[in-house]
Amino acid sequence: MKILTVFKKELLDVLRDKRTIMTMVVLPTFMIPLLLALVGNFSSSQSKKAQEKELKIALISNNNGNDLIQSIEQDKKITFVKNINPEDFNQLIKDDSLDMAIVISPDFDSTIAQNKSAQIDLHYNSTSLGIKARIDQYIKVYKTKIINEKLHQLGVTPEAIEPLKINNKDVFTKEESIGKLAGGFLPYLFVLFCFFGCMYPAIDLFAGEKERGTMETILSTPISRFQLLFGKMLVVALAGVLSGSLALLGIYLSTFMGDALPPGLGSVVTGILNPTSAIMIVLMLIPLSVFLASILIGLSIYAKSFKEAQSLVVPAQFVVLLPLIIGILPGIKLTFATALVPVLNVALASKEIIAGTIVISHFIILVVSLIAIGVLGIYLCSLWFGKESNVLS
Repeated sequence: MKILTVFKKELLDVLRDKRTIMTMVVLPTFMIPLLLALVGNFSSSQSKKAQEKELKIALISNNNGNDLIQSIEQDKKITFVKNINPEDFNQLIKDDSLDMAIVISPDFDSTIAQNKSAQIDLHYNSTSLGIKARIDQYIKVYKTKIINEKLHQLGVTPEAIEPLKINNKDVFTKEESIGKLAGGFLPYLFVLFCFFGCMYPAIDLFAGEKERGTMETILSTPISRFQLLFGKMLVVALAGVLSGSLALLGIYLSTFMGDALPPGLGSVVTGILNPTSAIMIVLMLIPLSVFLASILIGLSIYAKSFKEAQSLVVPAQFVVLLPLIIGILPGIKLTFATALVPVLNVALASKEIIAGTIVISHFIILVVSLIAIGVLGIYLCSLWFGKESNVLS
């Protein structure tokens, strides 16, 4: 009962804090759909912009490759600029005065006539997305035309020089493949918000209490330090679970933004992030929140003030960020070993859950290991909280 009393009291205090409500509720629920929409809009607008941009291309044809030039000139949004010194190409492209430069070798036509490979030099900026791809498609069509003409002259069919017919059969469904890719960054959202949800309550309920001088008053009440710590930790962990769950809700709400989302993401979230998957993710967030709460509370117990606690929490973010980054690396999968690594296991399991390929035994090991680490964290915090020098500033 005493733990429950502490829990209710501290929960009310947390809910009165505007910063906590902003971090725990408003940001994950509304910022995630907005963030995903902005990414989707930016991606689609950049792609559309690259396709519709009027290109200015320097051309040195050396009176060769007329068929290729004519096919490119059919694009009314491409303008060829001649009589430019080749030595100026690089600088003009870097200054955006030119989008690309094409140099056709002087022996281009004769080399092709001799059934040899002719040379074309393309000068471009690789950071300007989509520009080279537009020219490549014309070159590809021209190349196919030349090959077919040569084969016809030799009385050879295109199939004769294509001895293999590859029939690709992906063992993953489209949903699984996209789910694996989307699952690489989606854990960033709800795991990070789980951390941020724990952060302000942990700092305020411990370092804040000491700074306000109210910790001594609370300790004078007829309640053990462990009960006081456990009641406060329940509030911190609850804040983390709530924030992470609302981040999950924010991801789902983003599906109602239609075409504003990155291509494929909306169908993946709608089709794969079903109630079962959501429940499994929340089941992971509960012990994960206890683990994160124990780290943040330990730092807050040590800190003498709210500001000092904030400065100590910054390095602790790497405890979350580094495993999440490792989880994106190719070849890193959820195994018996990785299921025992906190945060990394959640990132990998989330990817598997979203893709629909989670192995239940790995999931059980993950949850059990998180619970064990959470219990260890509670125990260590109780020892830390039991020292007078840490509690009284």
